[in-house]
Amino acid sequence: MDRAGLRLKPMKQQAKAGDIRLLFADESEAPTHPYLARAWAKRGADLRIPAPGQAMKIAMMGALDFAANHLTVTTSRTKRSTDFIDLLSEIDRIYGPQPGKLHLPVVLVLDNGPVHTSKLTREALAERAH
Repeated sequence: MDRAGLRLKPMKQQAKAGDIRLLFADESEAPTHPYLARAWAKRGADLRIPAPGQAMKIAMMGALDFAANHLTVTTSRTKRSTDFIDLLSEIDRIYGPQPGKLHLPVVLVLDNGPVHTSKLTREALAERAH
């Protein structure tokens, strides 16, 4: 097990015990226009398949609640810090303090991707450090 795995093990145990909310967050993209990676054709043939629309991508920002196995996802056209902050707002809405409910500390595990380390994101995370 690597060092990160060793640091996460106690947090995973805390999450399973119901002491914290352990969230793993990241982002990805999905193409909205299908494409063919491989196809059969006669040798030398110019293979073209008409498809309507423009090739675009949808960015997905998500956070997985480790213990509850609950996935929170936001989508946008871009993968920018502001889009990641939208995910943080959704996490606030779901896991933030609510009247009559037990509030658990939230631990958010991120990689060092640009949207996670930008100045804007660091400021948004600092606002939530309480």
